[in-house]
Amino acid sequence: MKKILVNILCSFIPNKLKRDNLRKKLMKDKYYELEIKIEELRRQIIPFKPENYIFNGKNNKLFIWDNNKNIYVETTKVIPGLNITINGDNNLIRIGCPEIIQGLNIILDGSSHFVSIGKHTENYEGFIRNATIYLADFTGLGGCEFIIGDNVRINKNVLFVVTEHNNKCIIGNCCRFAEDSIVFAADGHSVVDKDTKELLNRANKTLVIGDYCWIGFRAFLTKNASLAHHTIVGAMGVVTKRFDQPYSIVAGNPAKIVKTGVERINCMPDEYEILKKNNKL
Repeated sequence: MKKILVNILCSFIPNKLKRDNLRKKLMKDKYYELEIKIEELRRQIIPFKPENYIFNGKNNKLFIWDNNKNIYVETTKVIPGLNITINGDNNLIRIGCPEIIQGLNIILDGSSHFVSIGKHTENYEGFIRNATIYLADFTGLGGCEFIIGDNVRINKNVLFVVTEHNNKCIIGNCCRFAEDSIVFAADGHSVVDKDTKELLNRANKTLVIGDYCWIGFRAFLTKNASLAHHTIVGAMGVVTKRFDQPYSIVAGNPAKIVKTGVERINCMPDEYEILKKNNKL
């Protein structure tokens, strides 16, 4: 009740700073002080505007697709919204459509890694928003690969991680990744048998996501996972194994098939009903 009355009283003060100070004085509430502090920190966050390339090593290259020449062309040109940090040698990054990048960090630790992001080839409105791609190998051998196809949609705060020598993550065409989803094609630490010291958690299969897959909000794909074409992963689903049946929904922790014979259509439900009614599907 006290908080309600204080909020009503303070609502008549037009100046936000004075309003906040009065509310703080009246409430004398440590939780409210914490809320104010959090809000101050949020206002201090710098918008995502990376446009830096840091190449620490030899023979590291960036190629972008040139429509006029119909080939990938090596460049040092700054792509707005793209940030690259490389610590190692002989790494290659290939980007098919820089126009879709609205915020992307690519971080490569180690040598001989390969990153490929496909082109934008159809009416699909591809975009990459504030995502991070991280490849790392600490053996000195390197060789991790991250390949994603054409017409991708990657929403905010999506993380892709590929570590371990020669490990790969391959993502098909026309896939969509909802906010905060994670594709983690490795483990951050070793898990071993206590007695035999045998390593138990190596990533020994390529993580594969088929064409037209939809990875839901805060979904998590672990090493060795696989999704067939046209698979939908439910929100906060944790995919720990291989799913070979296309046109399916998988959900839960660990994820399992909850429905088959389904297909994602690239439009909102209301829009779909109108298109269906007018026979425009």
